[in-house]
Amino acid sequence: MSKSKGFTVLEVCIITIIISLVTLLIINMYQIIIDKIEFSAAKNHLATLQRQIWIYYSLEGNYPDSLITLVKKGYIKEIPTLKVKYHPPTKNVIVSDQPYDEKTDLGIWYYDYKNGIVKIACTHKDLEGVELYKW
Repeated sequence: MSKSKGFTVLEVCIITIIISLVTLLIINMYQIIIDKIEFSAAKNHLATLQRQIWIYYSLEGNYPDSLITLVKKGYIKEIPTLKVKYHPPTKNVIVSDQPYDEKTDLGIWYYDYKNGIVKIACTHKDLEGVELYKW
């Protein structure tokens, strides 16, 4: 009696399941890395904008009317694109004389020109569980 060489159906199923699990893990890790990169870039843009507003204030004696003023006067090259996982990429800015309303979830820049504060108008949480507007 000769044994045929090859895999049984059970062996093929087990190998397929293992490959599928490894693929899912890799995809999940890739998405987490992408999210970390996007959150890190958004934090960096936020810090840069805030720093340039403070520099503007120290040199001009008042806060800029809008973030476009920073561009026009050469403090920044352009308004950075805000890209976070919960909203489409945007350069839009809400300019207000009121502090940020914590219920606003638009996924855009929020600039309070009275106090010179920039926020991200987003109530979603980052990977550490902190709402984006609290950055």
